[in-house]
Amino acid sequence: ASLVTEKILKEETVPFHMQKVRLDAGSILSSLALLPALGFIATRSQDIPWVSRPYDAHSCPWDSVCWDLGEGGCGNAACECECTSGIFAGWTPQNIGMLSLAVFINTAQGWLVGKVTQEFSVIHRAIADSFSLLAIYFIGDPIFNHTSLSNWALNLVAFIVPVSTATFSVATSEMQKVFKAKEVLRQFKVWDDHMTDKLDTVSAMTSDTESDNASDGSLGRNDSPL
Repeated sequence: ASLVTEKILKEETVPFHMQKVRLDAGSILSSLALLPALGFIATRSQDIPWVSRPYDAHSCPWDSVCWDLGEGGCGNAACECECTSGIFAGWTPQNIGMLSLAVFINTAQGWLVGKVTQEFSVIHRAIADSFSLLAIYFIGDPIFNHTSLSNWALNLVAFIVPVSTATFSVATSEMQKVFKAKEVLRQFKVWDDHMTDKLDTVSAMTSDTESDNASDGSLGRNDSPL
């Protein structure tokens, strides 16, 4: 999908904002089409839009029977939490500010990713994404969630994504150099074959001329008076 997106963004001549709106419109349509399918295969009440469930875990603990579809969820008589349903079930007045900020950040990130893909490639986008993950793990998580970075094994695992992405980028660059060198060698071989054919032609013409001259000289000697 990333390669197809890159191909579309680079080959079309329309402005970027028009390309992005088209892609987002297609994403909205596909999301609406997949939403019912997600509801049918999901096993959690919060993943099924048409099922009644609590607003969030703050108003209703996760161990409440209201979250358990097997026990009837909000339809269970033991459920004492306030429930709702629909796509925007969690958009309560207490959460709407944070959710709106998340939507804005996600939208801005999508536009930025599209511009980076258009100007550079999906490889550069992947490298940028991997460093953002490092920033979240090593900076954001310790600051906001007070997590510890004492687990060296986990810290090294966090570098797998950026290192593998950078390795792939270097390998792609080297492969492009190989393909360019191969094309140069092919063109040189074509030129060399062409020059060889020309030299052979010139050599053959020279040999024919010398043979004709030698024949004319022999005839001239034979025709001379005694």
